[in-house]
Amino acid sequence: MKTLKFPSHNAYGAVPLEPIRLIHNLDRSWRKGTQVRIPSTKEIFEVLKQMGEKLRSRPKSKVVVHDGMRDWTKVKSFYRGNEKCREFLIDFLWSQKGFGTLLACESEMCANLKGMQHDFEKILCWKAPLKLMIVQERRDATPQQIAVGLAGYANDNVHQFVKDECFLLFVFGAEGNHAYGHLASGSAREAFNFVEIPLPIDRSSAA
Repeated sequence: MKTLKFPSHNAYGAVPLEPIRLIHNLDRSWRKGTQVRIPSTKEIFEVLKQMGEKLRSRPKSKVVVHDGMRDWTKVKSFYRGNEKCREFLIDFLWSQKGFGTLLACESEMCANLKGMQHDFEKILCWKAPLKLMIVQERRDATPQQIAVGLAGYANDNVHQFVKDECFLLFVFGAEGNHAYGHLASGSAREAFNFVEIPLPIDRSSAA
């Protein structure tokens, strides 16, 4: 199986957290042995917030809404049915003052593949050293089909990638979690292709 060796820097700056460690932390947060509990969106963002607080750069955890960036904990609802909460532009990010976005994240836990693709485009176009897509397996879309579907969407719509741009896909599966990564070559004609990251990750390699 092909393995990915993620860089420590790319054109957008230093990668804030080693990608394999990020995936490892997500996988173990709701895992007890072989059993995995599917978390809520709020729980996912709380874990990401805690990860950010441990970084030397101490980024702020924010969301991007219709009127700018806000502290994500001050947004009361993550559902469109709330009339006071308009559509998000970016669900979650780590922001460092004087630098910009360190991590851009989209979480689509209830969407079908088409809905996932729509929100995946947001992180395809957002400037950040590390980009993360979190979804849940669907009856009509296995983790592998999701990975192929999102990669296909990228190939059909976006070719504006910089060298060593890092993309991660984390899928909460019916029988366990799945993770994939893509490292951009920077070529104008490169093929976007998610490579599977085997889970669970050896703790020694994620330390």
